[in-house]
Amino acid sequence: MPRRDPGSVWNLLADLWRELSWIMRVSGCVGLLLGSALGLWLTSHIPASEARYGLMALLRWINLGCAILGATLGLSLGAVVEWIVPKQPRRRNR
Repeated sequence: MPRRDPGSVWNLLADLWRELSWIMRVSGCVGLLLGSALGLWLTSHIPASEARYGLMALLRWINLGCAILGATLGLSLGAVVEWIVPKQPRRRNR
């Protein structure tokens, strides 16, 4: 059996996916998608003739930053929604 690396980013994401509620999962994914769309929209207005000489690296960082910002804001909104909406007690089937 291969040894698992506890510091892997993918293991962290898998653990978060298992532990988070569905509201947090949906809000995080939607925030990530909206942040990525915003980053692509912001950088799509730059003409291709000007997207050289190192500007391409800056555009990648802008896209990544917008995606991370969107995911963070989405998770924050999900936490607020979870805090406001009362939780229903789970029924046990016996």
